Amino acid sequence: MTPLVRRGPVVLLTDVPDVAETPAQHVRNALIVLGLMCQMHPFIPAFHPEVGRAQRRAEAAVIMLEHHAARQYVLPHVEGAIHALLESDLPWDLLPELTAATARLFRSLFAIHQQ
Repeated sequence: MTPLVRRGPVVLLTDVPDVAETPAQHVRNALIVLGLMCQMHPFIPAFHPEVGRAQRRAEAAVIMLEHHAARQYVLPHVEGAIHALLESDLPWDLLPELTAATARLFRSLFAIHQQ
């Protein structure tokens, strides 16, 4: 199994409100937050391609979730989006949007596993 990140371990303490949302809604909310982050900080898409990769994987996951694809086809996209964000060397403490988007993707991942 490949490690999630190249550097030391990353610990994410996330606080996402416990609301009744579907996995697709969690991923869509993560996409909205990532898009907002890229608009607020225009250097991110140019210098950190991992964020674009995470957006593409999340978009693929949303399409599959909306078309009721089997979980074994959706999980690699959600996990790929999480991996891409964890591989980026962005300053997590300065970009709360990054933590929020990753938390939403994790919530989606847990919800998919519970289905």
